[in-house]
Amino acid sequence: MYRVLLIVLLVAFVSCKKDKANQDSLIGKWKLTEVYQGYAMGGCFCWYQVPTANADVLEFYFPGKYKLTKSLLSSSTGCSGNYRVLNDTTIAMTYDCQSDPTREFNHKYSMSFNEFIIDYQGIEGVIRYKYRRM
Repeated sequence: MYRVLLIVLLVAFVSCKKDKANQDSLIGKWKLTEVYQGYAMGGCFCWYQVPTANADVLEFYFPGKYKLTKSLLSSSTGCSGNYRVLNDTTIAMTYDCQSDPTREFNHKYSMSFNEFIIDYQGIEGVIRYKYRRM
């Protein structure tokens, strides 16, 4: 009887589907590793490595909060705000460092277990930031 119950539980556990992306899958610390510059400032249309000393840290918290901590060598300050995962490819974020901290900006993103890539729309094109889970 116990074997049958164990097999049923194992099959039920294995057959459960997991969402590709949700707020819980983002929770944790992510370190900036690469930046893709397309059109911006005559970009090279390639990824370039971010030196460890210049790497920002993006941390997602529960429920729906985040904080961007700039590297010690950065001349800009970090920011924090709220986020919501709209679907598997879009995240909405607010920025406490903006003049209207309640305004949401939608960003395209992709992620796997260890990698998170988010797009920021610039005047001349999209800049992509690649983070690795810490």
